[in-house]
Amino acid sequence: MDGEPVTKDSEWVAKLRVGMPVVFDGEQVFVQSWADGWVQFVDAANRPVTPRPLRAVVKAIASPENPPPASMLLHDLDDRLSDTAIGKRDYHRALIRYIDTGIAPWQGDNEKPSRDVDPDVIHIEGKRLAAIARRIAEHDEIPYETARKRVSRAIKRETAGPTATVDGRYTRERRKNRDADIPALVEKFLLDRVFDPALHTQTQYLEFRLWLLGTAPDITKPPSERTFYRLVNRVHKRMPHLKTKSKTKHGTEQAPKQSFALRHLERPGSLWQIDATTSNVMLWDPKDRTGKARTYRVTLVKIIDSATRMIVGRSISEHSSGVGVVLALADAFASMVDDRETVTVDGRVYPRPFVGIPRALTRWPIPPRRLITDNGKDFLSNFHVSQLARLGCEVEFARVRDPRAKAFIERSFLSYKTEFEELCAGYVGGSIDERGLHTEALLTWDQLWERDQQWTDLYNFREHRGLRAELGRRISPYQRWAELVGETGFVEMPKWENEWIRFLPTFRAKLRKYGITRRYELFNAPIIETLLRTPGASRDGYWTFHYNPSDLRQVYCFDPDGTAWEVPWVLRTEDTPQFSDHSLTVLGGQVGDLTLRRTEYQDRMLQLLIQWRADDDLIRGGRSELSRTDEMNAVAYERLQALDSGTVIPSDMDYDLEELLDQAGADVDADSDDDLDDIDDLFGRFA
Repeated sequence: MDGEPVTKDSEWVAKLRVGMPVVFDGEQVFVQSWADGWVQFVDAANRPVTPRPLRAVVKAIASPENPPPASMLLHDLDDRLSDTAIGKRDYHRALIRYIDTGIAPWQGDNEKPSRDVDPDVIHIEGKRLAAIARRIAEHDEIPYETARKRVSRAIKRETAGPTATVDGRYTRERRKNRDADIPALVEKFLLDRVFDPALHTQTQYLEFRLWLLGTAPDITKPPSERTFYRLVNRVHKRMPHLKTKSKTKHGTEQAPKQSFALRHLERPGSLWQIDATTSNVMLWDPKDRTGKARTYRVTLVKIIDSATRMIVGRSISEHSSGVGVVLALADAFASMVDDRETVTVDGRVYPRPFVGIPRALTRWPIPPRRLITDNGKDFLSNFHVSQLARLGCEVEFARVRDPRAKAFIERSFLSYKTEFEELCAGYVGGSIDERGLHTEALLTWDQLWERDQQWTDLYNFREHRGLRAELGRRISPYQRWAELVGETGFVEMPKWENEWIRFLPTFRAKLRKYGITRRYELFNAPIIETLLRTPGASRDGYWTFHYNPSDLRQVYCFDPDGTAWEVPWVLRTEDTPQFSDHSLTVLGGQVGDLTLRRTEYQDRMLQLLIQWRADDDLIRGGRSELSRTDEMNAVAYERLQALDSGTVIPSDMDYDLEELLDQAGADVDADSDDDLDDIDDLFGRFA
């Protein structure tokens, strides 16, 4: 047949094989030979049977009665086909009908075919197929060559039988080319790699191929990437823990065993839990800050009382830091002496359960006995631990890789995320599959903080499901606090006197006759000379000072009798603008290439600071030399200072130190009775 055109008969002949089984009228026979358009058969006993025409044989082979070995799934093919597959199969059948009868797919069954495609008129097969391709190209508006290829493919698929007219995945045996041990090997691979870092999909597949070469070298045909991930998904459904991140896997495996020794806390303040979390709400910064993006996320620190589940402390900062942790603790204590505000819930006025940043009970203040925290560097800082020691609060560090020790605060973060953050504009979630509906950064940090305050009020007044499960009744954290206070009592907290200063960061500096230095900045006041002249005031010549990171125009110190003093920057004037550590860092970068003496450097810094503030109103309203953390800390310390009734002695005041100290000692006894009366009035307002 060399040199002859490939006709339909020649294509069918190419499909025949000696010994191929064929079923005619329910009886199975086997192909023996074929020639001149006829096929000779033999039966199972090798006896010759009646020959049959080639066309009849090929149609019988393509019928459902003669499924080839790869099409054993044809019996329920119609039930398993998708809508798309059914549409493709129906179009194929209509195209074959077009080739056999000349009736186009867009024609009805009773319509007559066109003369140029009618098999009864045009007997030359190639000419008729070319005409069919032209009509398909005109109707579907496609190139002629594309239509010609479509006709040729339809003929080949019809010749191959039903298995070729649909997607091969519907008819092929899926396990034909896959080793039976592959599913077990995939599971073993995942178990062996349980603590490995999470890999990209393609990387994980290549890692499996490499692992397979060393584990099962006898497997010559590994699964495809698609099959591999299908098997991986099956394993993950049975063992979901294998799907978690590597860090979580390590933590779960290395976490200490549960002791089952539950704490039964019956007193508010017996155990507080503190932790920090990154907000899932993207914020917008309306001010232009050097080197800072306009969108960012803040860190929230919260404190919760274990006995009542009440949030008693909060703070906000741009980055997690020891100052942010201490601010949460400081405001929790500050709120115990602040009775200036109330909260309205459903039209009813209550004494605000916690006020400011953060807020806690003012009617029944109870300081904590113990604070449980994790082992992060912010909570292990000397600043934080020393503040706890000063307040008489024991610190308990949670066990490593065991979040159950702080279960209440961890669960409150989940409530905060699902009940508050997901409803805020700019919610971005913890991963890409948790994005909110409105991810555009819209809120500023103070707007978010105000909304968080309102939500926290509702949280402490609403029914708490954890308390309901524990007590068997509907009760809010605020009501639970009030009930336990009735059983255990509360502590009378005196008003603050310069207590806010003690919550500021500290540094120790050498006392010199010209003052003290911090970051090459000079501070001086008469109290420095007094401390130098007082015998035994400072044994090593150093003294502890407090500073506000957001306002370095002055620092503070306490004398041996506890009186607070202000120590100003030596170049401070009435017009000196507020500056911070961040301002010093920015300024240091601007003059870092110069060689200036200390006084020249300070003069230059003052000129620059005045120049920055002397710009036009538009620029000054749009720029800020404070970092976001400085700005948040400044607001927090201003609120703390507003609660304080102490007096700081200014540096320019004329005074006699001995006379002041004698007068202060004489007034202690006289003022103590008045202070107690004030406390009685403070806690009797809501009685």
